Amino acid sequence: MIILLCGVPGSGKSTIARLLAERTGATLLSTERFRRKVYHRLMKELERTESGEIVLDGTFYRREWRESVKEFARRKGIPLLVVWIKSSLQTSLQRDAKRETPIGERAVKIIHAEFEEPEADVVIDSEKLTPEEAVEIILSATRREVGMNQSLS
Repeated sequence: MIILLCGVPGSGKSTIARLLAERTGATLLSTERFRRKVYHRLMKELERTESGEIVLDGTFYRREWRESVKEFARRKGIPLLVVWIKSSLQTSLQRDAKRETPIGERAVKIIHAEFEEPEADVVIDSEKLTPEEAVEIILSATRREVGMNQSLS
């Protein structure tokens, strides 16, 4: 299964992604590893990954980037769960400012303004839930998704 976490910078995606990968033993692929051609390089890395469980961590603020992952999952017959991690602009700015390497107020505001709302299977409000609670909700959704796919085949 591929779990795609998307949301604005500072929404808590990376924290949740790390906890999810630790908890499940999934391979974690994050856009934080790349500086240029981020989504192109992430897709190349995804193509090379042999693991059955993959957590993708990135803003994926453009629909086309999410669609690339959806197409990959369809082509490979891998279940995909899209999780939207939401937070307000104010919270995102505060969290970004506390990062070891902040991306900056201007970048956070641009991505927040340009974020194309996803068709998500799960929506997490990271201002109301702890990362641990978010992981539990996502794991519950993966169990439902896997069960549905097994019953369809």
